[in-house]
Amino acid sequence: PEPEGTVNGYWLPNVIINSNINFDRQFLLDRFENDNIDARVFFWPLSLLPMFKDKPANTVSYSIYKRAINLPSYHDMTESDMDRVVKKILCCLNN
Repeated sequence: PEPEGTVNGYWLPNVIINSNINFDRQFLLDRFENDNIDARVFFWPLSLLPMFKDKPANTVSYSIYKRAINLPSYHDMTESDMDRVVKKILCCLNN
């Protein structure tokens, strides 16, 4: 929702690729970097960090982080900018 007089910033949108699709997160991130598109890895499950005990039973979080990325977002992102990001994602998924 956007209350009157405000504009939603849509900070940190992400994409999670279906688990049945062959997806290489690093390949996509490298392609983004080559085209000067800022994106970041999705959040790692906390139990993967060295200070925590592994929790392999957390199958959902262990699955999602490998097939998700945080997409670029900024206040003046244009439709053309968004199309460029989407096209790059689709191109990488089709390869």
